[in-house]
Amino acid sequence: MGRWVSAPEPDLHSGQVLLKVATFAFTANNVTYAVVLSLWE
Repeated sequence: MGRWVSAPEPDLHSGQVLLKVATFAFTANNVTYAVVLSLWE
């Protein structure tokens, strides 16, 4: 299964934005798309 990893903040260029995800949840829909797209091992 996947794992969370920390990464340094990237340098942003003009016109780019950096978004922070406040909450995240796995749902049946997330898992279905992952299986269909072969992203889930």
